Parts: sequence; structure tokens; C-alpha cells
Amino acid sequence: MIEVLESRQFFSGVITVNTTGLYIVITGDAADNVLSINETDLGDGTPSGGIVLYSPQDSLRVDGVEYEHNAYFRYASAFATKPWKIDMGSGNDSLAIVRYEDFIPAMIVRLGDGNDRFSVDSHFYPDHIGPTAIDGGAGDDSIFIGNMGGNVSIFPGPGDDRVEMKADRYAVQDKRRRLHVLGKLLVSDTQGKTSVDFSDVDFSREVLISTGNSIDHVTFSRVSFKRHLFLVPRGGTDVLTNQGSAFRQTVIFPADIADDIVNGFEEFIP
Repeated sequence: MIEVLESRQFFSGVITVNTTGLYIVITGDAADNVLSINETDLGDGTPSGGIVLYSPQDSLRVDGVEYEHNAYFRYASAFATKPWKIDMGSGNDSLAIVRYEDFIPAMIVRLGDGNDRFSVDSHFYPDHIGPTAIDGGAGDDSIFIGNMGGNVSIFPGPGDDRVEMKADRYAVQDKRRRLHVLGKLLVSDTQGKTSVDFSDVDFSREVLISTGNSIDHVTFSRVSFKRHLFLVPRGGTDVLTNQGSAFRQTVIFPADIADDIVNGFEEFIP
């Protein structure tokens, strides 16, 4: 059941949502789309057990029916049982998964061309999100990740991109104020400047960071690695910084490392 909440906005684009197939499919258009996905029972009079899809500027077309900028799903069991496929299209888009207490089996996110922003809030417990793949596409993208349960693959794409996991961005569940990634993490970039910044994060599985052929920054602050960390700087003058992190074993591939600036990883350099 879908109810429409009041709106008096001019709509710049259309975001299409299809919940009837094997996947939850969310598709943006060429406009600068803005979408947040939130749980209900947020103290605003909505009952618990559903989700809110909200955009301050785009209309929503849900299962063939067009609504204004707010679609409220009273019963959203499909979102908890089907993988999500999200393609924001071109334009400078913003996608935020704010809070969602049910399990997301898997998630594929394509931000598309443009200067995009994607965030996953850490109100999730770590095991609430399954395997996740994020393709930034061309443009200067910002990707912010909270607690994650499955393997996470991030491909920032061409442009000057930011990939961050920082506990101080969130009111985290952990009393120690730390984020948790239970699966493997891959960050692989080949073009443009990329900044990877992780702080107060516990990684349970292997982590591989592969930079591109430009000036990239990789920073770890108070990060715990229970398995291997692989750093692959490829071309350009990269800046690799460690501040108070705990490593089980770190492998820095020696390709082009002579031109890089390394702080806190000296013992791992071949």
C-alpha cells in the first residue's frame, strides 16, 4: 500500500521505482536527482514497518504510478527480501540510504556521469546489508560508507573522487564509536585523483586499495585490520598515511612506489 504525502514543489526530474520484479529497481533520469531512503516511525506520525522514499525536487513513479516528491510505503517487505539495483542516471545526483532496519540482501549502485554523492548511514547494524557494488561513473563523486555486512566493491571512476568511512560522521551503535565491515573491501580506481580516508573502522576480512595514475591520498586513522591489507599504488605521486592503525599484515606492491610519500607504512615497504 502506498500513500502520498503532501507536496508543493516544482519537480525537476523523475525517479522511477519498480518493486514487482526480481529486484527493487530505482532509476534516475538526466536531471540532478535527489533521493533518500528512510525507515518509518521517525517521530513524525508515520507507523513503523515501512519505508519512505523522499525527494525535495523530483517526482516519483512507483510501479507505473506517478506521485509527487514523497512516497510512503506502509508495508515494504519487498525491500527486505529482494536485491536492490539503483541507477541514478546522468546529472549531479544525491542518493542517501539514511536508516533502514531490515536486511538488504544485496545492492548494486551506479551513480552515473556527473558530480554525485552517495551515503549509507551507520544506523544499520553491520549484518543488515549484504554484498554491495558501487560504480561512481565519470565526475567528481563523494562516497560515504557506514557499517557494512557483505563484501563491498567501490569503483570511483574518472574524476576527483572521495571515498570515506569515518565513525565521527555518525551516531554509531558501537559503544566504542567504531564502524564495522564484516566482508572484504575493494576500492579500485584507474583515472583521476582519489582520496580514500578511513578512521575508527574495524575490518574483519581482506582490504585491497588500488589507486590510479594521478595524485591519490590514502589515509588510515585508528583502523583495525584482522586480515591482510593490500595497497597497490599505480603511477603518480601518491600519499599513503597511517596514524595509529593496527595491522595483521600489510602488503604494498612496489610498482612506482619510489615517487610516493609514505608515512607510517615504512616497515612494510619491500
